Amino acid sequence: MDHVIEGLGHTRRPWPVPLARDPVALAPTGSAAPEPIVDPVDPRWVLALHTAKGLQGALLDPGKRQRLLRLGRVLGLTPFEANLVIAIIQDQARRGLAPAQCPTAGQQQLEVIRPADRLAARQRCRRRTSAWVLAAALLLEVLWLLSWWR
Repeated sequence: MDHVIEGLGHTRRPWPVPLARDPVALAPTGSAAPEPIVDPVDPRWVLALHTAKGLQGALLDPGKRQRLLRLGRVLGLTPFEANLVIAIIQDQARRGLAPAQCPTAGQQQLEVIRPADRLAARQRCRRRTSAWVLAAALLLEVLWLLSWWR
């Protein structure tokens, strides 16, 4: 089924409407498939478990939410990713699941969050920063030696 846009005397069909609610089907064609959560210390999974533990029904106390966001940052997630994990778990609780079942029920949605790319970028940035600090230290050492030699 296509949406039809009419205006100024012409009709065009800009895009097909996806029928599936599957995140992979809705993703742009060039994007990679979701990363499965296989590691029990995966940051998405750890934050999901802590979120489920802190739920009171489907709600989170504001203080607990802030602690969860800090935990997400420590685990290497961006604030957006951490809020997304929390929202997925809360959504499962709103659907009537017990808090202990929420991470497992939302696992397919959690897999769409891709923190691994950002972690690799952060490590590259740290290496570049370390190289610049080392270069600056060497330059200062050379300048100190030149001033001492005179």
